[in-house]
Amino acid sequence: MNRILVPIDFSLTTQAVVNAAIQAARLVDGEVFLLHVAPSESTLSAAYEAGLNDVRHWRAEDILAEHRQIVELAQRFEENGVKATALLIQGKTVDKILSKAESLHATLIIMASHGHGALYDLMVGSTAEGVLRKASVPVLIIPPNAHNSDQSE
Repeated sequence: MNRILVPIDFSLTTQAVVNAAIQAARLVDGEVFLLHVAPSESTLSAAYEAGLNDVRHWRAEDILAEHRQIVELAQRFEENGVKATALLIQGKTVDKILSKAESLHATLIIMASHGHGALYDLMVGSTAEGVLRKASVPVLIIPPNAHNSDQSE
């Protein structure tokens, strides 16, 4: 399990996921691929059609900020002696995580669960559940309350 895919969404649980991934990578002398999946242009197209011309500009600024954040996280891995690659792609989150796991030949996925509740998951869906159901490699899910007891490296 030395090729670890770590989907990142910059939520409160991100730090706990990063810490778990650093520990796991150290144990197996592994390489980490940090992945952030941003919404695709087609996901935002309804806003464009509604006449919000500034949405495209704001989204570009968001993507640049997200890219900076994921690169900073990769640098944290490197500082802790773990080889890390930062990736930012657009698309449907579960599909992109699964396809990237396959193309990178990942042997483990470490990601967060947010614990929104059954109604939210029924209406919107759970990324963690979608990955867990369809992944062909082991998936380690970090619980939503992990950030409360998080110990920084």
